[in-house]
Amino acid sequence: MRYAFDLGAGAASGQTNGEYLVDQFANGVWYLLHPSGIPDPGPLPIASMTSSQGTVLAVNPPSPFASRPFAVYAFGADTAAASGCTGSCARFWPPVLVEGSLTAAAGSGVSQAGLGTITRPDGTSQVTYFGHPLHYFAFDQPSQTVGEGINAFGGTFHVVDLSGPPR
Repeated sequence: MRYAFDLGAGAASGQTNGEYLVDQFANGVWYLLHPSGIPDPGPLPIASMTSSQGTVLAVNPPSPFASRPFAVYAFGADTAAASGCTGSCARFWPPVLVEGSLTAAAGSGVSQAGLGTITRPDGTSQVTYFGHPLHYFAFDQPSQTVGEGINAFGGTFHVVDLSGPPR
């Protein structure tokens, strides 16, 4: 499948508009795909946003067609080494994936030292923050925390405080 706003096959990272699009209207995340069929999300800066929960971790998707920012969540059933959110859970709570550089957005208050990754069963790299694998909520809205406190799939999802622990 080709995203309608892509600049074309072989475009450099950052010039392929669908490479990392959090789409609140389609309830999910669009990624480029490797020829093997796994997501190829590209580099990703981790940012922060102010919400009703205070200042929390967020992602500003690099696509010019994406609204911004989107809160990210930690799942109570995850461990520092593996995410317990796979299959149906990952459709509603997509993992925050990265390929290449993982950086704290300048001026965001995000700790670069707290950022890391784990390898998911499909070989993709999921972003962690102080040992908490990070997820989006498919039904979230930009600058909101609609998924805060939802108990599903054997655990509870919470936004992540800049100091590291979920709220």
